[in-house]
Amino acid sequence: MKFGQQLRTSLIKDYYWHYIAYDDLKDALKTDYVAEPTDEDPKPKRKWSEDDEKAFIAQLEGELDKVFSFQRLKSEEIIRRIRASEKEVHQVIRQAEESGDESAFEDDFLLLEADLSDIIADVHDLAKYTQLNYTGFQKIIKKHDKQTDWHLKPSFATRLKAKPFFKDNYDAFIVTLSKLYDLVRTRGNPVKGDSSAGGNQQNFVRQTTKYWVHKDNITELKLIILKHLPVLVFNPNKEFEEKDSAISSIYYDNPETWELYMGRLKKTEGAEAIRLRWYGGMESEKIYLERKTHREDWTGEKSVKARFELKEKNVNAFLAGKMTVEQAFEKMRKDGKKGEKEIADLEQLAREIQYRVITRKLVPVTRSFYHRTAFQLPGDARVRISLDTELTMVREDNLDGRDRTGKNWRRMDIGVDYPFSQLPPEDVERFPYAVLEVKLQTQAGQEPPQWIRDLTASHLVEAVPKFSKFIHGTATMFPDRIHLLPFWMPQMDVDIRKPITHRFGIERPNTAPSVSTSDDPMDTDSEREDNDENETVTGQTTPKNFIEDEGQRRLRDAQQAIDTYERDRTREDDDTEPNELDYEERVAAMPLSQDPDDYPIYDSEEEDEADRMIAARERGGWVYRWRIFQKHVSIATDYLLSGLKKASPTPKPTAMPSNVGGLRALGGDVQARRFRAPKGKRIHVPVRVEPKVYFAAERTFLSWMEFSIILGSIAATLLNFGDQASLISAWGFTIVATLALLYSVGIYLVRVDMIRKRRASVSRYYDKWGPTLLCLMLLAAVAINFAFKIKEDGCIQDYLTNNNVQHGGSYYMSKKCMDVYEDGYNAAASYINASRSEIVLGASVTQLFRNLSVALGPQLQAGDEIIISSLDHEANIASWLLMADQKPITVKWWTGTPGPDPILRPEDLKLLMSPKTKLVTCTHTSNLLGTITDVKAIAKVVHEVPGAKLCVDAVAFAPHRPVDVKDLEVDFYAFSWYKVFGPHISVLYASTPVHPTLTSLSHFFKPHPQTLETMLSLAGTNYELTSTLPAVTTYLQQPGFWTWSVRHEETLQTMLLDYLTHTSKFHSSIQIYGSPTPDSSIRVPVICWTVRGIKSKQLVEEIQSKTGTYGFKWGHNYSYRLVERLFKAAAADGNDEARDTEDGLVRVSLCHYNTVGEVQGFIQVIEEILEGKIGH
Repeated sequence: MKFGQQLRTSLIKDYYWHYIAYDDLKDALKTDYVAEPTDEDPKPKRKWSEDDEKAFIAQLEGELDKVFSFQRLKSEEIIRRIRASEKEVHQVIRQAEESGDESAFEDDFLLLEADLSDIIADVHDLAKYTQLNYTGFQKIIKKHDKQTDWHLKPSFATRLKAKPFFKDNYDAFIVTLSKLYDLVRTRGNPVKGDSSAGGNQQNFVRQTTKYWVHKDNITELKLIILKHLPVLVFNPNKEFEEKDSAISSIYYDNPETWELYMGRLKKTEGAEAIRLRWYGGMESEKIYLERKTHREDWTGEKSVKARFELKEKNVNAFLAGKMTVEQAFEKMRKDGKKGEKEIADLEQLAREIQYRVITRKLVPVTRSFYHRTAFQLPGDARVRISLDTELTMVREDNLDGRDRTGKNWRRMDIGVDYPFSQLPPEDVERFPYAVLEVKLQTQAGQEPPQWIRDLTASHLVEAVPKFSKFIHGTATMFPDRIHLLPFWMPQMDVDIRKPITHRFGIERPNTAPSVSTSDDPMDTDSEREDNDENETVTGQTTPKNFIEDEGQRRLRDAQQAIDTYERDRTREDDDTEPNELDYEERVAAMPLSQDPDDYPIYDSEEEDEADRMIAARERGGWVYRWRIFQKHVSIATDYLLSGLKKASPTPKPTAMPSNVGGLRALGGDVQARRFRAPKGKRIHVPVRVEPKVYFAAERTFLSWMEFSIILGSIAATLLNFGDQASLISAWGFTIVATLALLYSVGIYLVRVDMIRKRRASVSRYYDKWGPTLLCLMLLAAVAINFAFKIKEDGCIQDYLTNNNVQHGGSYYMSKKCMDVYEDGYNAAASYINASRSEIVLGASVTQLFRNLSVALGPQLQAGDEIIISSLDHEANIASWLLMADQKPITVKWWTGTPGPDPILRPEDLKLLMSPKTKLVTCTHTSNLLGTITDVKAIAKVVHEVPGAKLCVDAVAFAPHRPVDVKDLEVDFYAFSWYKVFGPHISVLYASTPVHPTLTSLSHFFKPHPQTLETMLSLAGTNYELTSTLPAVTTYLQQPGFWTWSVRHEETLQTMLLDYLTHTSKFHSSIQIYGSPTPDSSIRVPVICWTVRGIKSKQLVEEIQSKTGTYGFKWGHNYSYRLVERLFKAAAADGNDEARDTEDGLVRVSLCHYNTVGEVQGFIQVIEEILEGKIGH
């Protein structure tokens, strides 16, 4: 904001005619230009003569006389009024004491109180008046010197010293008035006694330290504290609820000036914070209006927090001024629970808060929410510890076009429902740490308890002096509006956890202390965010993203010089050793500047830049456009430089508070260290080497070792179980792992040597190149692996993007597309040891069997026989029954052995075979029972009958075993590729000798001899899915894959079958269907069962709803005939109850990618469900 605008908006009405005529003085400087403005020089120098200078000085002198005279007059008036009031106060008090009837003088006290309140307001107004006028003179003189090249500043400084209207000590007024007001308010009986004893205080002062606590340390910290202090329960008669510990606060400020934020951040004298607080949920009717006021140490007063209670329904009316203070306290007076004096104090507080909210245009800006655990002896406030967790800051403003609170004093779309996930990210800041606050009320010079000192010096907490929820939340959530940040902001990017520094923690009797679950401490903040404790850190650290301009640098240098002077003067004047915490508070509260020529407020070039923009706008044209272009280029350059600084891999200096030397907080010394020295100089940093330093170096080395071992394991896995692409990637990971190992050894040896020699070199301990290079190498290895796998696995995308054209053309792309398609067919044929002409790909096994039945049907004659296995999936049954319906052929059913584990045996098949048998169908593995059929032996039996053929469904077998159709000697063989981890297509094999027995389904003009594809596919093969088959077969044909897979699956099915048949408490209620033996030569890990008294669907859905992790099924799974037969037999034998075939069985299909841990977890969940269903 320009100073002229600031002056106009800050004028006090009664002083209007006595302010500096700033605009008139500015106009006096606007003489004619020396030359006409041009594009190169849009704002040339102005003409300025000696007469102009004399006239300006005379006008300036007149303004100085006016301001000085009025200030002196008002100051003397205030002094006279204070002296008169002092006499009157003491006179009334003396008369009241002599009469013994204090009530007789109540009216006199009320008049005195009103008079003193008026004087206080005058002092405030005069101080503001003086500040604004002094700044005005500084600004206009600076503008004069810059525009005219006549240097008036040195000579006018002498005039200012001769009429020092700005040097009155208004703080002395405040101190005196404060004492008088306290005498009047207490009717001559100020509160006395031992404040360290605690008790019920409305205005309370505490020596407070604040810490952050990492979430890993919260539990340990609570346990340690409760050994010394009990958890404070505010309402022991009520059952505890989480919301009982919830505390919410709404902070008010003016979003145009942020005066409360700036005051609390800078710790200026009298800086206030106003908030509304409630405990528990949103339904709480009690709202506490609180004001915190900072007092400088030199005043002899303590910073205080005062509050009063208001009904929630009255808050809006009170803050808007529609409800008077008297109305707000009317009920309190009627209740008579508080004395009249206490009510009067509260009314005064309420009146002041209401006045400030209305006149300063304060609105809600920030909400803080947290759950508080308080540790305190009931009724004793000498030692109180609070721990605030789940700290969250929320925006409460209506800025940026968002209507958050509307006309209400708080937003209503949230309550105490942490973490407030309904809020957009820009409206909420979830603080990552808990906030610990240690509050002590002790006698002057009294040491805190030893356990408190041990706690605050331990590894569990990290001290952050003056941390404030209000300041942090506001600075974080208003990044475009708040430009002065608190010193702890850079620390937010630092991991605060640290190693255990001494023997402190939870100990068992007669044992060594337990080890903390984490290594770090954190400072926290109290319910009073930036409550003015007795400790402060001088200045503020500069955030790493804060770019310091020249003016700000000069101000910082000036303050450092003033701080040094004040420290030296304090040491010279004060022979006694002050309380260390109080001394720290004084250092933090030192004024920014006392040099009248270097007053910091509004001391910038922004106003001059604005003037140049206005002049350019008035001229218009290219002059204005060029000025706009320069402005945007400057802004872009600043952002670019800032971004490059952040992105550069160099150590970032951490700005620290000004070192005031010898300061102490609770628990130990506070050391300020800067990490970047001026050019050509070095900073000597005392290095204290402890065993933990060596351990830290070893942990770093072990971390590198762990990194190398992990990479080596990845490389070994890729090398032993991967394909060609994995082999290349394995070399990359091996190289990175080896280099990481060698680098870690080298850097460890260097660091150990430096630690031993006590050499503190940031470049050695800050490893900027090693991790970067190794990460880049790791990225390269991953990229290589990814690129090869994409090249291999991205077949569908590649086909559709690069090869998706019509087959059969003579042009290049068509030929390329056909080559990809043929690669897929050849890979499928090779995988099952068949030739290209012997296979056909189709949408599903069901579809391929249907096509095969149509092609085989015309060759069958009346009286021919087909044998169908009833253990099969319906896909290998329905097509043959349909074929039999169309011709007078006989169907024989091959039912297998009786019982819950039916088996298709060759000897049983022989009994069904006859010279008329033309086709036998069976499954290689039942999709329900998991039992492996001896297909090779069955093929021999079938082929003993001339012309008989064997058709095998291997859908449930192929995922668990390799396939060799030549070795099996089958005629027809089919399975689905999606069952073996490929695309959703299927393959049907037909041996070459049976081709002549098939009627082609293709067009008549197709060439002969035809392949199985041309005879049966009906152009139904999916091209893009076919192109993926080489990748699938490569995966399945990895060296050693099937040996390992069979062994691993046997382990898994052993675990599950053993549980179902023996180890379960409820195994007697479980009925296994299929072989109960886990022998991999007998079965694959497809396991089905039922539980007596529980429907299969119910059991499966309960398990899945409980975990959501395991995928398995219930039902007949398209083997309807088999399930129906099994259920009937089980019910007849008494092994199971009568069951619905649709409800079916519980089926679990395990595979090589399942783990032992998954099966163990699955078993545990089953047992828990059965315990609930059967055990009770």
